[in-house]
Amino acid sequence: MGACLSQEADYVSDEPPKQSACDSCSLKKPVLAPPGRPTIALVSFPRSGNTWTRHLLQQLSGVATGSVYCDRQLKKTLYPAECRTDRVLVVKTHNVFNQEMMKFDAAVILIRNPFLSIFSFFEYISTKRSLTKHASLVDFQEHFKEFAKERIHQWENTYFVWLKKFKGPTHLVIYDHMLEHLQQDLAGMAEFLHFNYTTKDMCCTIKQREGRFHRDRSRINPKTVYSADIIKLFENTIDRVLSILHNRFPMKANFRFQSIREMD
Repeated sequence: MGACLSQEADYVSDEPPKQSACDSCSLKKPVLAPPGRPTIALVSFPRSGNTWTRHLLQQLSGVATGSVYCDRQLKKTLYPAECRTDRVLVVKTHNVFNQEMMKFDAAVILIRNPFLSIFSFFEYISTKRSLTKHASLVDFQEHFKEFAKERIHQWENTYFVWLKKFKGPTHLVIYDHMLEHLQQDLAGMAEFLHFNYTTKDMCCTIKQREGRFHRDRSRINPKTVYSADIIKLFENTIDRVLSILHNRFPMKANFRFQSIREMD
């Protein structure tokens, strides 16, 4: 899939980096990759941690990430390659069209529990695409149920298409797992994407993990907005997607998403 992007690779252990390695951390200004780098998708359903994952990869590698979209707000901050798909580490996309998939040599497939991603997506849409604001309780009461019915089918289709139809190399990242095992999942992505990093790179990335577009916890408990019929619809859909996922990635055969019923 291409040459490594850095000649330094002193971080190879699964042990947590020593705190001293985090001295003098500062946010990197990512640069473009050398010409000829493979075009690798970072594909997800919306609100599954795509922008956050781009931030983490940029800080770990020092290489810019791109997008098939063009968010001027992101481009003005720490995503200088927003709006472009060449000479970048990965390319953000939510698209499921065959002609879109054919543009990519490989894909990192990022998936999040749909009970939480669809809740977050509703807040994003209800607040006119704000990355930090929250929807009101009235918004949820009046509009969430129909929104959830529609979007769970979109969630299923996203992963059905990329897990079943994309023929290039793939790497799975589960957002819910990454929250608890960030170092492990970053190391796995670095190996798949063929870039090296130092102890300090990893330590500083973990230290500066939040980024600039983090939405605080909602004042509304997601458990309160899912009706029994919608919960059942989501659970059945999750089972179908996990069946495909386990077949494509046998090492993840024991993984399952929590139902909203089980969440605190």
